[in-house]
Amino acid sequence: MGVTVNLTNSINAALFYAEQGYPVFPCRIGEKRPLTSRGRNAATTDLATIESSYVRSPKANIGLVTDGLVAIDVDPGGQLTDDPVEEASLADAPTQETPRGGRHFIFRQPAGRDYRNTQSKLAPHVDTRANGGYILVAPSVVDKGNYRWIHPLNCTPDALPEPPDWLVRRLDQIGSVTHAVCSASSAASMSTMSSVSQTRIAEAIERTLPTIVGTRSRLIFHFARELWAIYGTKDVSPNQLEFHVREWHRRALPFIRTKPFEETWADFLHAWKNAKYPTGQEPISVLYLEALKQPRPECVMRYDTPELRNLVALCRELQRAAGQSPFFLDCRTAGRLIGTDRQRAHRWLTLVLIADGVLELTAKGSRGRASEYRYLPAL
Repeated sequence: MGVTVNLTNSINAALFYAEQGYPVFPCRIGEKRPLTSRGRNAATTDLATIESSYVRSPKANIGLVTDGLVAIDVDPGGQLTDDPVEEASLADAPTQETPRGGRHFIFRQPAGRDYRNTQSKLAPHVDTRANGGYILVAPSVVDKGNYRWIHPLNCTPDALPEPPDWLVRRLDQIGSVTHAVCSASSAASMSTMSSVSQTRIAEAIERTLPTIVGTRSRLIFHFARELWAIYGTKDVSPNQLEFHVREWHRRALPFIRTKPFEETWADFLHAWKNAKYPTGQEPISVLYLEALKQPRPECVMRYDTPELRNLVALCRELQRAAGQSPFFLDCRTAGRLIGTDRQRAHRWLTLVLIADGVLELTAKGSRGRASEYRYLPAL
């Protein structure tokens, strides 16, 4: 099955997986969430792209796409089988230990199968990740612990073993993911969605959940834009999206002051009507992607932090787009794009880059409005 490689850092590991033929993408430091708004759609085996991503974020976790594979995710307390013979037949699979002591068994999907992501369908606390899904892989770190290979993933996807026959039968029985829905229109929408779309929606919910009170309206607005990007059009009846909004609301309840779903639904309907761009297609996101393609400004070499270097590149691109006029930028948007929190983006914009002569603050924003800046180095 190849040679064992010591995967001690993210960039080497990500390049190794890609060289084997596994598409990978960066996830946030210490988290399972994708680092960029493209989510798992950013997965690639292109070595130059991967190297660039991890040079910018060297401690980012690694997401490995499971299309064409089936990863059996056994959480602590879960038991896939109590048959010793069946358990022994799992030994051929690359096996990863999760930070909480669970196991990932990695297999190639048998020909003609279309396995999907499931939760506790094979057995309690046993999930699957397959078409439309991804898993974190070593040396990713979450919950103050790291993923590590017990039996390494050191072969190409087509050389992976298929699940043993008893497991194939059980996987065939559970089929694809199904959901209970709250209305006929929601049911029609769910029944026509691919597993990829369902996974992307689950990721969008995770990205936009509130973590403090008082942020529901803003975050449900972002969720509406995420759904627009996933569906590819706003010509979808909001009633077809109600199932997703209810799931978002259920997950967000600990940080919502007014509990009735109708309040969240009203916020979503307002957002769906008034959003101007889907996620990833707003002008500033397009400019940021363009900034990442360009050589970095010379002035960034003084900074050690990849995210700060990317912020300077973004400011330069915004100034190019604005011409002789100042450009607008708010800390929350800047933090979201470069992959850091709003407070750090605020310190960099209003303190570090101004003190270092990179930016000039021409007009301070207020009440959530963006501030105006001018980029000072030569363009």
